[in-house]
Amino acid sequence: MNKEWYYNEYLQTGTDFSDIKKVEAYDTKMTKFRNYQREAEWILDTLGVASGQVLLDIGTGTGHFALAAAKKCQKVYAVDISKTMLEYAKLKAKKENISNIEWQHSGFLNFDFPGIKFDHVVSSAALHHLPDHWKQVAINNIYKALKDQGNFYLGDVIFSSGNIDEIDAKIEAWLDNMKNIDAELSQEAVLHVKKEYSTFAWIIEGMFGQVGFKYQKLVDASNFMSYLCTKSPK
Repeated sequence: MNKEWYYNEYLQTGTDFSDIKKVEAYDTKMTKFRNYQREAEWILDTLGVASGQVLLDIGTGTGHFALAAAKKCQKVYAVDISKTMLEYAKLKAKKENISNIEWQHSGFLNFDFPGIKFDHVVSSAALHHLPDHWKQVAINNIYKALKDQGNFYLGDVIFSSGNIDEIDAKIEAWLDNMKNIDAELSQEAVLHVKKEYSTFAWIIEGMFGQVGFKYQKLVDASNFMSYLCTKSPK
């Protein structure tokens, strides 16, 4: 949608991913604290992904999940706002001889696959790039893109709905843990809190309900939460 007031989700905060070497370095660094393969297998099992199904991966990044899903699905559609990330992910797919992924340079607000309804939509560590108003738009777009009874998996940095006075301490503990992993990652986490848009669980959960999703919380640990949402026809 080309409107003057519409949010530009292509503007990037934090690390510059315009250089494919930086993307490769980032990909390697993330494996210090994320087991991509185990995460992907758990998400696919949780969704109950089957061989004849079609899945959309929003914010695919370096393509770890898309590649794992492509081995289970009939077709994967993978989108990202970074062209360089997509090029890197395509190279990985080529090395593994995976050909059932369609890549698109887009995001939550403008992905477009006319005539396709998805069995599953997945987004990991990407929705926080949008302010809350636009998160609601994104979640509504996902709802409309799913088949009836289709599933949406969301995993992201989301703050607990508990005592607001405890939030600072939780963030400090999270940042301290990141320092123990990697100094540069710790600085990126600081920037995340200052300039990106992670929100509270009660806000995200309200957004799910607003569009018609039934949801269950799967994980709530160290400012990270994940949800399984199911589309209930209106």
